[in-house]
Amino acid sequence: MHRLLQARWFRLMLPVVAAALITALPATPASAAPAAAGKAPRVAVVSPLTTLNGNGRILNDHSGRCVGIGAGLAGIWECTTETDQTWKFDTGNCRLGSCTIVNDLGECLAVNGGNISNGQRILGFHCSGSDDQYWSYFTIDGNRENFINLKGTKTHNGDYYVLAVDSIRTDNGAPVVLWKWNGSLDQHWTWEF
Repeated sequence: MHRLLQARWFRLMLPVVAAALITALPATPASAAPAAAGKAPRVAVVSPLTTLNGNGRILNDHSGRCVGIGAGLAGIWECTTETDQTWKFDTGNCRLGSCTIVNDLGECLAVNGGNISNGQRILGFHCSGSDDQYWSYFTIDGNRENFINLKGTKTHNGDYYVLAVDSIRTDNGAPVVLWKWNGSLDQHWTWEF
């Protein structure tokens, strides 16, 4: 059903988006190379939220618990002001609209092994600059806030792989994982200042 709604939205909005792009983009010089045949631009129903400045906590809306790091692994825990739960959206380290998220211990939120698939554990890891350590904070299809992984989006043809809680659990210490966006409650987060 979700794909049907996306297709309907695409058919309705394509002329509007095309007109906006045509008027907003500068003219292309006649000497520019033509676009690759068969490659249509992807129109996503994604809206960026305000820039996240300052330190804060990453609160799971479903459980009311915060992302913290224990033994290198991300989980949801009772919210505290401990250094493993205090995060900064590092706007000085961004690419393609995504930035690293670093805790007060200097650990980046990263995907275990950089492997993009459902259920991969999220880690607190040495910041290395790999794409699996870059996140953006968006609403998808007008849904609640999600942390979208850059490598997941690049690797899977624009599918959104987001921060989630394993099996929609709410217990203290439940693992934080990567999951393809489906709108479930465990994928909704608030950046709490």
